[in-house]
Amino acid sequence: SSSLISKAGDKTGIKATAMRIDDIVAKEKPNALIMDVEGAEYDILMQSELQGIEKISAEFHTRYIGSQKATEIISHLISKGFTLDLEKSYKENMVFFRETSNG
Repeated sequence: SSSLISKAGDKTGIKATAMRIDDIVAKEKPNALIMDVEGAEYDILMQSELQGIEKISAEFHTRYIGSQKATEIISHLISKGFTLDLEKSYKENMVFFRETSNG
């Protein structure tokens, strides 16, 4: 697996251009977001408004970010109008939804 978070013994790396998720959402106008970003979920989601996003499926890598940061992400998404769908969530795979004014 790859991650932005250094792991023991990992000495390789690459440089890549980064874009803010909100800029991509504004340009492409998706209504759903699926994330498996190996520990970067905290940095991505905590800085995002996610305008127009109605559904999120994200794997929270607590072995990298810890339970406290996972809890902060959940609180942040709830503050943005998302609901955690416990029936569809499983282990570290979290599913959120929110109603939008788009109909």
